[in-house]
Amino acid sequence: MSAFLSSAIPGHTPKRGKVRDMYDFGDRMLMVASDRISAFDWVLPSGIPDKGRVLTQLSRFWFEHLPVRHHLLSQNLDDIPLPAGTERDSLTGRSMVVRKTEGLSRVVGAGRALVWQHCPINLWMSAFVTKIKQAFRLKCLR
Repeated sequence: MSAFLSSAIPGHTPKRGKVRDMYDFGDRMLMVASDRISAFDWVLPSGIPDKGRVLTQLSRFWFEHLPVRHHLLSQNLDDIPLPAGTERDSLTGRSMVVRKTEGLSRVVGAGRALVWQHCPINLWMSAFVTKIKQAFRLKCLR
């Protein structure tokens, strides 16, 4: 089994991060988790087979179990108008249809800390931390 290092959707140019590829479909986006490996801000030439599928399923689990608003709309590729010729099998299990968000910008700080800058973000983070604390009391997490 080989690692899935890059996605391709005919007629669409992705924005590539270190691990994920993002495709813009108007009001929604398709987020595809690759098997690329990132270490110390470098993307290594090899990957780990099915790493993207595992990351996507872990994300789905937490989105379903944490009582907070999030960007995940579905993992169903039929919810996105994929053009003919798209290799759906390679995207299945590693893709998420997500809501577009605006107003957040990522800043990479010392020690690989990610800081999100936006006026109401402090209120959101405070509520998010409270919800996580509540989530640890859920039966499914015991």
